[in-house]
Order: sequence, then C-alpha cells, then structure tokens
Amino acid sequence: MKALIVSLLVCFFAGCLQKPWDRPYLAREGEPAPQLILDNLLNAPITELKNIDELKGKAVVLEFWATWSAPSVENIPHLNALTEKFSGKPVVFISVTDESEASVEAFLKYKPIKGWVATGAYAWTLRSFRVEARPHTVLLDKELNVVALTSPSEVTAEKISALIAGVPESSPTFTVDGK
Repeated sequence: MKALIVSLLVCFFAGCLQKPWDRPYLAREGEPAPQLILDNLLNAPITELKNIDELKGKAVVLEFWATWSAPSVENIPHLNALTEKFSGKPVVFISVTDESEASVEAFLKYKPIKGWVATGAYAWTLRSFRVEARPHTVLLDKELNVVALTSPSEVTAEKISALIAGVPESSPTFTVDGK
C-alpha cells in the first residue's frame, strides 16, 4: 500500500513538472522561447493556443501591443503588409495584448489587424517575453527559439524570409538595432 501511494505521488508530481516548466521562464536570444498560452484568439483558425509547441514548424512574429499605445497603432499597417505578403507561408503573426476582448474588438472595427490577435494575455506571458514597453516584438524560428527581441519597425520581409528559410541567428540578416 505504501509503495502504491509513493508511486501515485511520483506520477502526480511528474505530471506537474511538465509544461510550462520545461521551457525557460524568460526570453533570451538564441534560447528556446518561454511557454505561450493564449486563451482567446481572434482572426485565427483556432480559438486558443494551449501550448507554444502547437506553433512548431512555423516562424512566429509575436507583437506585444496595446490599443492605447500610439507606436503600436502606427505599426499596424506595416505588420498587416507583412502578414499579407507571407500569407500561405509557414509563418504566424500574433498580436498579443492584455486588454479585454470587448475593447479589442471595438478597436479592430476601425483599425483591423490581419494576423491573429490574442486578447487577455496573462501578466506572466508579458513578463516572460520581456515586455517593458509597447510595442515589443519577438521573433521565433521554426524550432521556437528566440531569434530577436526587437520592435515592429525592425521586422522586415527579409528577416521573415530568413526565419522561414531557417537562416542561422548569427546571420547579418538578423542584425537588430546595430547589434
């Protein structure tokens, strides 16, 4: 009986130590991305993202934004153009905000976003991806490694093409802000 209880406890705790703890807590260039759970997706073929691994095999552009952030709003046309240019390619553009679905839907009526839009993001998600100001962009390769922590104005068609092609992060293609 004691062995059974110990076995059950081991199984329970082993289950608890799975996602999201098998990924780093903080985004760092060149390392696997932190866990990403998005409970409410708009403009997407799915209504929620339960695990970042669901995006494996696709390059990912995470845009942390807000309706109240003028620079975020100013970059929407740029990101929409990239989303359209790479339509049908293995890349996902996800605009992530911690704002409510109702406020974002009202905003989208007059300023549409072409990619996926995640509302109500968890505070730990913003912390994990090092969001200190908005807009804040994170580029992930197809293996879900962090390639760049940057701004939307630094995201170009060439960088997206390189992400899709799997160009190494040490390539000059990924040079951001003169680094």
